[in-house]
Amino acid sequence: MATIRIRIAQLIQVIAGLGCEAVIGLFRLITAIRLKFPGWGWAVFDGAITLGLGILLWAQWPVSALWFLGLAVGVSLILRGWSYIMFALAIHSLTSAVPIEIRRAA
Repeated sequence: MATIRIRIAQLIQVIAGLGCEAVIGLFRLITAIRLKFPGWGWAVFDGAITLGLGILLWAQWPVSALWFLGLAVGVSLILRGWSYIMFALAIHSLTSAVPIEIRRAA
């Protein structure tokens, strides 16, 4: 009986971990569309790809195993870094309408 409980707990932990990637992508997608900050298109692209990878990972978990998990996390990190770079460049190129203290912080 204890081994069944352990297996159920492990299964719930795996499902929650896999769903996390999809939830992160969905949150990023909705936030970027809602806020429309400078360079928000890259964040939408990042969120859509992360959401898609999370759904694929969740749907194909027993088959895809660890290699797809590494690929999904790697692609997500690359896209997240790229969207941060584009966001920083967009803030850096703002005109004098923004106070200089805010531009220096970026």
